[in-house]
Amino acid sequence: MARAITVGASKSDSKSTATTDTAAGSAVAAGGDVRIGARGGPASNLTVRGSDIRAGGDAVLKADGDINLLAAQNTIETRRTSSNSSAGVGVAISVGQGGAAMGVTANASIGRGKGEGKDVTWTNSHVTAGERLILGSGGDTRLRGAVASGRQVMADVGGNLSIESLQDTSTFRSKDTNVGGSVTVGGGFSGSVNLSQQKIHSDYASVTEQSRIEAGEGGFQIRVRDNTDLRGAAITSSEQAVRDGFNTLTTGTLTTSDISNHAEYSASSISVGGGYSTGNGDRKETGPGGGVGTNQQGQAATGGQVPGSTLPTLGNFSASLPVVMAASGNSASATRSGISGARLTITNELAQQDLSGQSVDEMMAGLNRDVFTGQDGANALKPIFNEQEIRAGFEIVGALTRETGTLLNNMAKKADVRVSEAKAAEAMAADPGNGLSDAQRQALRDQAAASYAEARNIDANWGAGGTYRQIAAALTAAAGGNVTGTTSQFAQNMLVNYVQQQGAGYVGKLVANGTLTEGSALHASMHAIVACAGAAASSQSCTSAALGASASSLLTGLFGETTPDEKATEREAKRNLIVSIVTGIGAAGGLDAAPASTAAATAVDNNWLATQQIVQMNKELAAADGMLEYLKIQGKWVYISGKQDVLTTAGIGKGLALAGWDDVKGLAAFLSDPIAGLNGIKELITDPDMRKQLGDSLVAEFDAKITRMRQAIEVGGTDHALQLGEDLGNLAWQVGTAVTGVGTAAKGGIALAKAGINVSAKTLDVMKLGAQLLKAEGKGLGGTVSMSEIGMQWGKGIAQQGKPFEAFVQAKLPPGTDDLNMIKSNFLTFDHLTPDGIAISTKTLDTGAKSYQQPAAITRTLNKYVDAMVEFRRDGAKGEMIRASSFARREMHLAVPANSTVEQFSAIAKTIEYAKQFDINIVVTKVR
Repeated sequence: MARAITVGASKSDSKSTATTDTAAGSAVAAGGDVRIGARGGPASNLTVRGSDIRAGGDAVLKADGDINLLAAQNTIETRRTSSNSSAGVGVAISVGQGGAAMGVTANASIGRGKGEGKDVTWTNSHVTAGERLILGSGGDTRLRGAVASGRQVMADVGGNLSIESLQDTSTFRSKDTNVGGSVTVGGGFSGSVNLSQQKIHSDYASVTEQSRIEAGEGGFQIRVRDNTDLRGAAITSSEQAVRDGFNTLTTGTLTTSDISNHAEYSASSISVGGGYSTGNGDRKETGPGGGVGTNQQGQAATGGQVPGSTLPTLGNFSASLPVVMAASGNSASATRSGISGARLTITNELAQQDLSGQSVDEMMAGLNRDVFTGQDGANALKPIFNEQEIRAGFEIVGALTRETGTLLNNMAKKADVRVSEAKAAEAMAADPGNGLSDAQRQALRDQAAASYAEARNIDANWGAGGTYRQIAAALTAAAGGNVTGTTSQFAQNMLVNYVQQQGAGYVGKLVANGTLTEGSALHASMHAIVACAGAAASSQSCTSAALGASASSLLTGLFGETTPDEKATEREAKRNLIVSIVTGIGAAGGLDAAPASTAAATAVDNNWLATQQIVQMNKELAAADGMLEYLKIQGKWVYISGKQDVLTTAGIGKGLALAGWDDVKGLAAFLSDPIAGLNGIKELITDPDMRKQLGDSLVAEFDAKITRMRQAIEVGGTDHALQLGEDLGNLAWQVGTAVTGVGTAAKGGIALAKAGINVSAKTLDVMKLGAQLLKAEGKGLGGTVSMSEIGMQWGKGIAQQGKPFEAFVQAKLPPGTDDLNMIKSNFLTFDHLTPDGIAISTKTLDTGAKSYQQPAAITRTLNKYVDAMVEFRRDGAKGEMIRASSFARREMHLAVPANSTVEQFSAIAKTIEYAKQFDINIVVTKVR
């Protein structure tokens, strides 16, 4: 437990300003006509800004100069600046099994922030006539943020007619940075530093009301001396006016353009932290200054860290899992210009060509005519930016990411604890001077095996390349990639990231088998390709992702080569340090940190940390001087094999698998000194009592196998390695079955341990059962029966092998037992159903066949038979259907040749143990 009591000071300054400018328009309204004019020559202009004119009858606007119908601008500007700083000093207390320790702790932090936004909206002008709208100007007529409408619109423009729609705009930018650190001295030294930065940017521009001239059923009649220019604007009438042919537009030239609307925002949040710590003298427990953990906010901290949050370290350095998040969104539309169907006349063809680069016919052909009065032509976008939603999303996803990092760190610690417990139990079991009984020593070996198995299971699920880790990584990457994304975007990004991890895993396999060199340019390039594809599929930055993936591959050179004793927490520390470095590179380079960080973590999790140990082992194996040294190296590395693939990269592991030996760790001691192990087995089988139990022929077989294994060790080579592994697996089964058959399972375990073979109680039980099957000499089902009594022959197919045994079993079962193949030919899975509801499946297995010379193949085949019995639901004919719900229990009757080998009977015993979990009994009959 660690606690800190500090006193200090803090300072915070914040300033916010808002400036608002709001237009106040005017209104003119009449039930009859409205007439407004400007006379007095070309300088006499008529301007309406942000105001409305409404007439129940005609509305007439005339000017000797220009007519300007304009919008009024409204603005809101906001600015924010902030700064904060704090410092503290106090006492840190640590209490553990080694007692209490006290130290001095100090911390400081500084933060800066700024933000600014500007919103611009327009109050459009409107001129509306119940009957005719008449516009007449000696100069130009401009509608810029205005709508002019009437049942009939007539306009005579002495200059240019320009109609332009205006966009409301909104921009926002903010940046907040915080740097903090802490130092604790006492029982060691530790220091930490944290950096966080948030950036938000938003840009919005959209037409909300289209500027236009609108006519009703009376249509429009417009004459323009010079150019008519439409910018996201329209001249429209009703469809009836188009059909009646009322619309005319005569103009010198015509130009049109559309306005692009957009709404987009992007935001990023980066938080990295780490520290450095030293030991604390002779104390076994870490003192207040001897470690770096995390505080309540998930930041690296010394002193007052959250209990159980100590970060994994590598060479005294540690890093918290970087929290990198992004938010983004965008939408777009266009406000198109157009003119309703009309007689359109362009009078100055040469000027039209010069002005637009198009002929009159080309201009006419490209003109948008699908516009009518009453349609909304603005295609306005709604604002999609919400600052509060983004900050809330960062807070929620940040907490998820920090908790995920804590979970991964704790799972790594748990795996290390289990390995330590296993090694301690093994050492106690092997200590001849502690006075433990054989049963107690076997219990310790079982405890060690269980601890190793749990550590392997944790590593397989939560370690590099583990499924649970990949799902957790995909979850945080999907959420952090866009905290404001939709559910479908989240699901897509999660799937893409998971698939991306599979691609990175494949690159890792190329490194493991030597196709690629770890940390090479080609290796980095392949990770960049995978990362780029994943980022593109998630609508993120390909460049940033490629940088993150390739950099993480090249950064492996920063760390020394791994060792068999490397802990899971050390691997986790490497991972956090690399991802933190890549995140910093991406942020400093102005790239998107989220895809860079995700790609780096993907490359590290599914390539380097997942394969580095395999690569290092292969390096050592390649440099081995002879088979003996080769075996010792494998024995050293087997302890870190989370999966068998580390060992099975060489022939010995493959041979063991073929022999049905699945407890690779149990052979670690044997492999580390194979000559001593073979001598131990030789001593076992030549013991007078053992020789008497085994018989001379079996002892001679064992002796020949040991001689062949010695020769394989001396000669070396891939083929000999494969044969050595198969012989070793077979010999372990044979000797184990023999010694457990002579005495108790516990005594058998003790005898095997002396030869360097440590097996679990479950494996010993299988060996014991294999010995019982080998020795069984009873008569009838479950014993030994002659082929002539059954009427069968091995190797003659179902007609002379399977069917005769099936009939033999049917005859031995209680009266009233149903022959299910009489109900339906080739009844599914089962062959007999007794009156008391026992469903029986009859099988024969010719162990003399070539395909069953490898014991593992026997177990696989029989386990499939068991699975089929478990999965059976119903079968039968129309008149009679047999359902699994009617079964009292299930049973298999298996016939095998009486001369099957010890290891083959052990393979059968494995399936018998496997079937017990489903409450399925297997009766083995030996046929001689």
